[in-house]
Amino acid sequence: MRKYGIIAVVLLLVAVCTAFWLWMRRGNDSMASSLPKDASLIVRVDVKKVLSEYGITWVDITKAFFSGDNETGINPQQTGYFFAWNGYLGAILPLKDEDDFKAYLLAHSHTTQEQRGIKWCVVDNRHLVGYTEDRAVVMGPAVGAELDNLRNIIAQCLNQDEKESGMQSPLYARLQERPEPIALATDLQSLKALPMVGEVIQSYLKEEVDITAGVRVGKEKTTLSLALSSNDPKTNQLFDAMDASLLPLNGHLLKTAPKHPFFHMEMGVSGERLLELLRSIPEVRAKLLIANTIFDADLLLKNIAGDVSLSVPFINLFNKPSPVLQMELKEVSVVSDPAAWNDEFSQAAGVRFLPANAKQGRVDMRERPSLYYGIYENRLCLSESQPLAWATAYEDMGYAGDENLSDYRIYATLNLGNIMLFKGFADRSQQLTLKASDARQWQLDIATDAIGDIVKLLYK
Repeated sequence: MRKYGIIAVVLLLVAVCTAFWLWMRRGNDSMASSLPKDASLIVRVDVKKVLSEYGITWVDITKAFFSGDNETGINPQQTGYFFAWNGYLGAILPLKDEDDFKAYLLAHSHTTQEQRGIKWCVVDNRHLVGYTEDRAVVMGPAVGAELDNLRNIIAQCLNQDEKESGMQSPLYARLQERPEPIALATDLQSLKALPMVGEVIQSYLKEEVDITAGVRVGKEKTTLSLALSSNDPKTNQLFDAMDASLLPLNGHLLKTAPKHPFFHMEMGVSGERLLELLRSIPEVRAKLLIANTIFDADLLLKNIAGDVSLSVPFINLFNKPSPVLQMELKEVSVVSDPAAWNDEFSQAAGVRFLPANAKQGRVDMRERPSLYYGIYENRLCLSESQPLAWATAYEDMGYAGDENLSDYRIYATLNLGNIMLFKGFADRSQQLTLKASDARQWQLDIATDAIGDIVKLLYK
């Protein structure tokens, strides 16, 4: 009897553990079973994690999105989803109280009706809401007969199981790789509908590139991490070529850029590999051929070895900013005698190279401002501003050195305060920073205080 008693206890423990696991699994990610199987974009929002990590409350969220109604019926302890499907946008909201959710809809003049166990509501005559005991699915915008078509899609999403849902898609699998409380998975082809950005994607990107991204908020900075991938061999070949052209940063040009610039971008460059990459792009190759008729552009590019930077000085209402381009060269002798570049081709193009001395000079161009250059050790500086190009050294831009730049190949900063929308125009806390460790891994940091300023501006 004792033996059977032990077996019974073990079976009971297994049953309890299994039930607990199923409950936890449903509580953590059960909403994903309502994702359309062929969704083109999925955004996951782990509200519980957002509330704990971001230091905000559910009351803050209801004030921002639900007119301050705390009793919305939405469950802040579960994960919600947003998605794109067949040109429509949608959301999956976990519910803790179906009656509270219905009351919230009625309080905002949105009547509901029930059909085959699903409650329905049309919001703003464009978005259809279908909800059951534990979840709501919202889709739109749509009008007329489109709303009837969406009714069938939403009903399917509410009734399907995991094996029929978007949980089986490669898109969802990539989303699961992101640890952040707010994460996204899509591909660039799905973003063609975006204004301006979509046109660029459609013009230059013919192959599929997959994207995953995540947002993490800290007390000092908010970080958006982005990862690119592709199953297309040509696209991966392009990524590999970009990686071969980009070197780890040494950060030397941060010390010779204008102080607290409006914009500064620095990248490590292997000139020889970069030239190979540029020649592989037909549009760029044609422009290189034209440039080589005026001066030896190939020789200059091949001689780049180290960091290349572009800086736009601090902007105000009283001056026109002159960008500064700097590059580290293997051998400055290739540019030490630009007067030799004056020939019939450069004259025909309206370009004259006029050295002032062995280290400084200017380039006169037809119908364009003169371009000044300066050579200092292994550094070539170019600018439309003579003082900037001819200065022996610029002021330290104020970089605090809190990161190891050798971990990155691209580093760019934008001073949001200098756009004259935020307080503290030269305050480094208003800085937005973009970094790339390689062509596939990107990171965008923005000061959390600056995000607060942006939100305040939008709510004015």
